[in-house]
Amino acid sequence: MENPVEVLIEYIDKRMLEMESRLMNEIAMEREHIPGIDLDRYIPLQKVAEMYGVSPQTLSSHKSRIDHVKHFNQIFFVKESLLHFMESGRPTIEGKKVMYEVC
Repeated sequence: MENPVEVLIEYIDKRMLEMESRLMNEIAMEREHIPGIDLDRYIPLQKVAEMYGVSPQTLSSHKSRIDHVKHFNQIFFVKESLLHFMESGRPTIEGKKVMYEVC
């Protein structure tokens, strides 16, 4: 019988790769022109929220931990920073996931 933790880790790794692939495909498929924003480097908050199935408000609450710019009253995330944030997941101590502290 397989170790349930290993199965879960494999599942999470697979989902992360799928999400990264979806993110990159969405970016490639939906080339918009926003004056002053390089869409090869930045992604609008609304698009990120749609891709990951979260509300813009939830995503906005994490913006202090993701590099971003505000342009024409819109928030744009730096792609590399967003991918790093998504891949980092929850912090670990000696290989075990820990809960975030509630402030």
